[in-house]
Amino acid sequence: MRQIFSDKLLGPGMVGAAFKVAGVGLSFLFMKAVTHISGAEGWGLYSICATVALLGVSAARLGVDTVLVKQIGQARALGQYHRLGRALRQSTWAVLGVSLGLAIALWLAAPLLSQLFGKPQLRYYLPIVALWIPPWALLFLFTEGLRGFGRAAAFQFLQTGMPFLLSMVLLAPVLLGYLPAFTADVPLITYGLGLSASCLVAFLVLRRAFHQAYGDSTRARHSFRAMRQTALPILSTYLLAVGLGQADVLLLGYLRPSAEAGLYATALRLSYLTLLPVQALGGMAAANLAGLHATGRGRELAYTLRRTGRLVRLGTLPLWAGLCLASPLAMGFFGGQFVAAWPVLVWLATNQFFNALCGPIDVLLQMTGQERYYRNIIGLALGVNLVANVVFIPWLGLYGAALAQTLGMVCWNVAGLIRIHRAYGVWLLRVW
Repeated sequence: MRQIFSDKLLGPGMVGAAFKVAGVGLSFLFMKAVTHISGAEGWGLYSICATVALLGVSAARLGVDTVLVKQIGQARALGQYHRLGRALRQSTWAVLGVSLGLAIALWLAAPLLSQLFGKPQLRYYLPIVALWIPPWALLFLFTEGLRGFGRAAAFQFLQTGMPFLLSMVLLAPVLLGYLPAFTADVPLITYGLGLSASCLVAFLVLRRAFHQAYGDSTRARHSFRAMRQTALPILSTYLLAVGLGQADVLLLGYLRPSAEAGLYATALRLSYLTLLPVQALGGMAAANLAGLHATGRGRELAYTLRRTGRLVRLGTLPLWAGLCLASPLAMGFFGGQFVAAWPVLVWLATNQFFNALCGPIDVLLQMTGQERYYRNIIGLALGVNLVANVVFIPWLGLYGAALAQTLGMVCWNVAGLIRIHRAYGVWLLRVW
């Protein structure tokens, strides 16, 4: 059993972690470039735009990318490879059609949204990020397929690293002074181009992976309808999860100046460093957990959960401690005006530390037929988060947003832990 764990999870997880770290590093360099060009206020506007686009992308994904990971994991465990090819093609067309419709809707709604937020610049920025939605949604679909195949390096690099790398390459003439530094629309454009190129590469890599694994069997008929029953609750979960993760930024942008949203968004992004171990190991465990559940290997599934939890705790503690100790330096990397928000980074990093200690709750519930329960607890947590944001942001500003995130995160993690213990007899949250 230990050999199985090592071969199927630990090795790919370590590879995935390495590429995840590289991708996160590139994302921080991109953040530094944006703050260098337009400061905290520009980064705040960028964060609002990116959050709006992410909501559109979450809706456009339709939940089918997560279902694809699950089905590939089950197909590998059961040897039923013929089920996947047509479903992937139909999923691609469905995601493309919905994402184009949402991009057009956001483009047309940009003037109204700019008035709603009271920030005229959004009228020019939102049409740019509307163009992100189709390639970003398809990039998720194709890279999640690669995750199902266990292609850890390709999954992490194409989803989290390559868009920022290409964007930085395109921004280099501006940063080096060969071209004038404009406003935040330049990074918006370059990141959109990075997403488009990454999407094309991910499609080609996934297509090759399918044909290498299954050959002509991918031509067999398997209707997209078979995926919808599972995908629909996952779709609503996407939207709720993005709302839970980004409501703080949007409401800060709405209720407070853009600069405060920029400071909070920077601290929030840095706090996600604490989640690197759970994202790498939990992400690569998804297909394996789906296969174990499909074949009824409950003991092996429980063992995998315990081992994953121990590795996550081992990797998370030093990241959290280091980030808290270096919080003024980390925030100062993006400019002197960011340093004052270092206590918010400590608070948010501690939130994510607790989140990481609770383990891959989302992955496990969605890979083992409990998508609806996971959706319900996310919805409950989002409700708590929204109410707390509205109450505390006008009073406490950045700290009110951090408090709201704490309340929402504790709510969904505790509910998830109880559900997993009842289903599998494993407490994911342990000191060791």
